[in-house]
Amino acid sequence: LGHTRLAIVDVEHGQQPLQSPDGRYTLICNGEIYNHKDIRQALPDYPFQTESDSEVILALYQKHGPQAVSMLDGMFGFVLYDVQEDAILLARDPIGIKPLYYGWSEGTLYFGSEIKSLHHIVDELLEFPPGHYYTDGDLVQYFDLNDFLPSMTSYSTTPTIQDIRASLTQAVNKRLMSDVPLGVYLSGGLDSTIVAALVAQKKSDLHSFAVGVEGSEDLENARQAADMLGTIHHEYIYTAEEILEALPEIIYHLESFDPSLVRSAIPNYFLARMTRKYVTVVLTGEGADE
Repeated sequence: LGHTRLAIVDVEHGQQPLQSPDGRYTLICNGEIYNHKDIRQALPDYPFQTESDSEVILALYQKHGPQAVSMLDGMFGFVLYDVQEDAILLARDPIGIKPLYYGWSEGTLYFGSEIKSLHHIVDELLEFPPGHYYTDGDLVQYFDLNDFLPSMTSYSTTPTIQDIRASLTQAVNKRLMSDVPLGVYLSGGLDSTIVAALVAQKKSDLHSFAVGVEGSEDLENARQAADMLGTIHHEYIYTAEEILEALPEIIYHLESFDPSLVRSAIPNYFLARMTRKYVTVVLTGEGADE
């Protein structure tokens, strides 16, 4: 098991792979488990060794087996190895926020969070399906989005502004879980500005980040939003020449040639490059239009 960690929770002690105290179970996890504190409280007898949010997966599995996956609230791709049974549990979060790929070669299962780590090894590269786990040779679906999302016609009353505000606030607040500096992407549009406004209620000295070409409306809108919210604002203006120069690296990391994905990845690349100088975690309104 190999893991390159982006340390967010328990920076000092949460190095992976994580092991159970008896050494039987080993875990690597890419992601964040938002309800890890609740899980810890529900398992007071487990001898936790770190404050890492990922370690709760080891504890839950020993009590509930593979059903532990459905008890996690978060975004994740993980594998848990049982050395005594020589068995693994491989799982991906309900809607596939975190990437996970797998494939077979000469009877051996390989997996990774990037295509480039597997494409030259496996006979056929497959995307691990969201809302599934793999164990004992079986791929099991534990979450179905169609079952989770009610039809709009099933509402007895239309959701109110207060309902939407409460839901968004809850969603944003649980993602503020971080032991490292946290900031926001801010385009000045509706989505990112709402997220930034909710974060600003909880975080003082909040850093916001915006990028664009010279004269971009987004840059001006982001400045106005940042001024209104009182954030410490940063911006970067890039040129067409810089885009062409960065494009090979963008596609290398994106692992897709889809035009719409590449187009949206360009500003995100320059955003991430600038943002990393100041913070480790960012929240964004990405995806709301879809």
